Amino acid sequence: MHGTRRIVLSLILAVLPCLCGCRCAEGTAPEPVLPDAASPHELTAAVAEALSRTEPRLTLHLPETASQWDIAACITQARTGSTASAEGLRAVRWQLCGDVLTVQPEYRAPADMLRREKAELALCAVQFAVSSAGFSPQERVLLMHDRILRECRYLRDVPAGDSAAGALLLHKAECGGYAAAFALLAEASGLPCRIVTGAAGGVPHAWNLVFLGGAWYHVDCAWDDTEPSDSHRYFLRSDAEMRRTHTWDAGAYPAASGGAYSYAAIAAGMQLRG
Repeated sequence: MHGTRRIVLSLILAVLPCLCGCRCAEGTAPEPVLPDAASPHELTAAVAEALSRTEPRLTLHLPETASQWDIAACITQARTGSTASAEGLRAVRWQLCGDVLTVQPEYRAPADMLRREKAELALCAVQFAVSSAGFSPQERVLLMHDRILRECRYLRDVPAGDSAAGALLLHKAECGGYAAAFALLAEASGLPCRIVTGAAGGVPHAWNLVFLGGAWYHVDCAWDDTEPSDSHRYFLRSDAEMRRTHTWDAGAYPAASGGAYSYAAIAAGMQLRG
């Protein structure tokens, strides 16, 4: 009887590793867990993809060298690299324990609602890209600027007011919503674009930088929508022109020399083409 018990016990001990999920053959070392992101670039891409899908949580295995990475910079780049990643995002918390990185996003609305909004925004962006494909880059910039002003009303403290959904779907937004909508349409048109955060008129403000013909230009749709006498006053402006009313951390954004394009010239060219 005692011999039988010993045999049963030895069998139990032999299969315990398998019951615990170990994939190792008897007498071999555990297989190393391969990293989900082997470089800062891969980490940024993985987080950006999760944010664009509005994932509630992301867990990644990283290599030992990850302790030397600037993970905060990777998270910042991931959340600001595209409008799909930034849309509806309030904050991102993260924690690195050993080789496991946990990323916990905080959204302004339930994930299902945001995913539906993102799907609608993607459709808007594709439709704009198709309808404006025959125009020059500078003409597309004017079209997206004027569309946002035509469809959106500037209001403070409205739901989703700082999002592209507020500007393009709900048609009511604050400056952040105008800037996000412009960035969305620019991305769909293949135009490099940045959202600038700074101040204007002494209060926090957001607007855009767009790249045209080898140079950057400022575009402030929100302030143009509050200028009834001149709705293109802040369209394709240089740093020098914008500094009269706006302030921002110049070191955080590319310099805007401007000068090659203007609203008057672009509009005149479009009228001549019919």
